[in-house]
Amino acid sequence: MDFSIPHLFDSLYAIPDFISNHILPYIEDVADTVTDDGHDIGHGDGGEGYVDESEQLLKDTARQNMDAAEKMVKHKEKQVMGMTGMIALPVALLIGAFLIKIVYSMFTKTADTVGKGVKTATAKIKTSFVEKEVVNEDPAPSAPPKDPARTSARRRMLFGEVLKRFVVTTLSDADIERAVAAQREGKKVKKIGEVLVELGAISKTDVAQALKIQEKSGS
Repeated sequence: MDFSIPHLFDSLYAIPDFISNHILPYIEDVADTVTDDGHDIGHGDGGEGYVDESEQLLKDTARQNMDAAEKMVKHKEKQVMGMTGMIALPVALLIGAFLIKIVYSMFTKTADTVGKGVKTATAKIKTSFVEKEVVNEDPAPSAPPKDPARTSARRRMLFGEVLKRFVVTTLSDADIERAVAAQREGKKVKKIGEVLVELGAISKTDVAQALKIQEKSGS
């Protein structure tokens, strides 16, 4: 093979001729063949059927995609509803417990208030009843009694009850009976309080306090 420079230049000049004469005609033939086949498919007897099948395939694919999307949305909705229920249940329980606590607190306060009111009213009624039972030691009678000795003894005993209940709680029935007996035996008429003072069972201060209670009950 000749590798001389003039021979190489000749070979280079022959390349464009080879492309023009052999390569380009082959490419054109291939392009014409492809174009004719596409024209036959589009306008031949089976062209319309192929287009219809393609359209149907596209429609089916779109419908399947829509169905899948709807199923996914429904599934997500169920998940969201389930999560909402799981969150709402504890919240509802907490609210219910809080309301029960408020109602119980209100009921307890009302019961305490009513109980205190009942106790206060009971104490007032009891005090008023006891004070009304007390009779003045020596009241001025409006009319002469049928049995002065018995009436006087009754008044003395009532004064003794005042002393025993409200002033000198250590005073006994025996002390009062002894004072009544001493009062009857004495020549000078004395009040039951004075006799008890002389016997040392009470003091003059106790007598004064008992008289104040009698005056209060008679007012």
